[in-house]
Amino acid sequence: MSNLIRAISLLSCIALLLGCTPGAVTVQRATPSPMVTSTPSPTPPRDVGAFRVEVQEMLDEAATLDFSLQGEAVAEALALYLARPDRDEFFDWELAEEFQTMMDDAGLEIFIGVSLVELDTEPKTYIGAYGYSSLRIFWGGIGHPLQNQEIAFGDVVNEARLVEGELGVIFAVVGASTVTPDFLLLRQENEAWASIWPLPEGPTPWRDIWITADGEVFFGADDLPLIRTVGSSWGVAFMEEDPFFECHACAHRYFEILWERQADLYIPQVSLPQDAPYYERLWEVTRPSFYASLFEFLRRLRAGDEVGAAELVVDPAVIDQAKALGLDDSARSFLSDFPDMPAHGMVFVFYENDEDFLPQYEASFQLLTAEQEHWLIDGIRQIEPED
Repeated sequence: MSNLIRAISLLSCIALLLGCTPGAVTVQRATPSPMVTSTPSPTPPRDVGAFRVEVQEMLDEAATLDFSLQGEAVAEALALYLARPDRDEFFDWELAEEFQTMMDDAGLEIFIGVSLVELDTEPKTYIGAYGYSSLRIFWGGIGHPLQNQEIAFGDVVNEARLVEGELGVIFAVVGASTVTPDFLLLRQENEAWASIWPLPEGPTPWRDIWITADGEVFFGADDLPLIRTVGSSWGVAFMEEDPFFECHACAHRYFEILWERQADLYIPQVSLPQDAPYYERLWEVTRPSFYASLFEFLRRLRAGDEVGAAELVVDPAVIDQAKALGLDDSARSFLSDFPDMPAHGMVFVFYENDEDFLPQYEASFQLLTAEQEHWLIDGIRQIEPED
């Protein structure tokens, strides 16, 4: 996770400068080309020093190009760098750091540093991200530039597994205020890699609940049959039914899903069908928290579903308390981002409050028991100014 941690550290600094911009990061994918690219050298350098000189010259030349052309030129430099005769003496992260230093020396300034994952294959295979939002696979022996192919748009490569000609890659897209991990399954076909999942064409089933913003994607087994995802509601587009406005620093819901491979698809292990209402499918995979219960309670109440709202309270009187405070008004939005919360509750405010955003309401919760899947609200009150 070291590559992702360094990316998050850079991201935090930038987020402080840019402020919070609510919304989800849009993850785009490259369409893998059946053509692979390489630049054969008729007389490849014979020693490491000569390799480094040629690679540095290529990077210096790349720095003179228009930014739109730099990514391809840097990829070709990396393809030669990874063919160095002593590559087996170094870990993949050491190679990434040295190549990053060479890019810095050439004056190539990129937002996220170089990351590499080496696969145990013969000849060598690497998955690399080197700036320019490009994720590539490199493969080949020493002496000549490695063959390479762009496989996705991405900023950090975290982990990869190669199993019988199929490659699973966990990577991340880094935005101005969030990191969004993702997963890609590829299959080797002839002399190139074809994208298998998500589907390269048309909508991918269940992809609407693949939510990973500010979360994790990791392998759930030794090879490729299981993927587990965790992500926050920062990655879910704001919808009219939402009772809370969520800035990046605000409270969020978190969703956790185990995905099982079935043929060439990954299917979430859930009980509800894909055509069930979206909010119900989200609720099934929501991690328990004060905020998640309050969000869903108010959403149901505002939608007129008092029967559903009653499932999230200790006593139906809580519904009367909420209605008496006008919390069932679907025209209003709330916000909760207060760091000092009660031990068994949380505070929130009308988002439209144009004063100082002091807490206006407090919801308290019954202690979670083994029999409960989610926290139950046992009271909602208005906070008086003297409180």
